[in-house]
Amino acid sequence: MRDVSVNQGRTVLFVSHNLGAIRSLCQSAILLEHGCLTMEGPVEEVTKRYEEELANG
Repeated sequence: MRDVSVNQGRTVLFVSHNLGAIRSLCQSAILLEHGCLTMEGPVEEVTKRYEEELANG
């Protein structure tokens, strides 16, 4: 997928619950809860905030 995105200049929509895969494949991320957008931004920022929310309940 990264090859398609980088070398062919295409946007790829990747849907996953695997944060490691998201971090390795994506440049930006969004978080949806019950179909509503709750976070959007650079992948490291979004995944970090998500993990913090999980840890804090």
